[in-house]
Amino acid sequence: MTTIAYDHKNKIIAYDSRLTAGTLIVSDNHNKHRKCKRGWDWVISATEHDTDQFIDLFAEQESANLSYDVDCVVVIDSVVFNAYVNDGLFKLCPLVHSECFGSGGRFALAALDFGKSAKDAIKYAMKRDSATGGKIRMLKL
Repeated sequence: MTTIAYDHKNKIIAYDSRLTAGTLIVSDNHNKHRKCKRGWDWVISATEHDTDQFIDLFAEQESANLSYDVDCVVVIDSVVFNAYVNDGLFKLCPLVHSECFGSGGRFALAALDFGKSAKDAIKYAMKRDSATGGKIRMLKL
């Protein structure tokens, strides 16, 4: 999967670049940041097919009768949200505090709790979560 860390106080989203398929490391240089037609910034953890489909359907608010295994944040007009599907409907939850997502999310959140930066939180998650790795990228808001 991946790890995404949102540091609310410093308005930074950090994320790793590891792409996996099951237990296989596909790439350690995968960019998980996307910008959609509406100019929204997405940092998303999902399969490539689900990523593109999820973003396209979400932007159009089309029905989501499919089940998505997606962990993501989206920035809309400088506001950070967690985007997800619940009961077949797309939902946005504004993030008003620091939050972390993905397979290494609990490790990254603990690092943020102890005062680490978003980048250092991802570094810590890399030590404990085998699906988190590669380069650390950041999106500053």
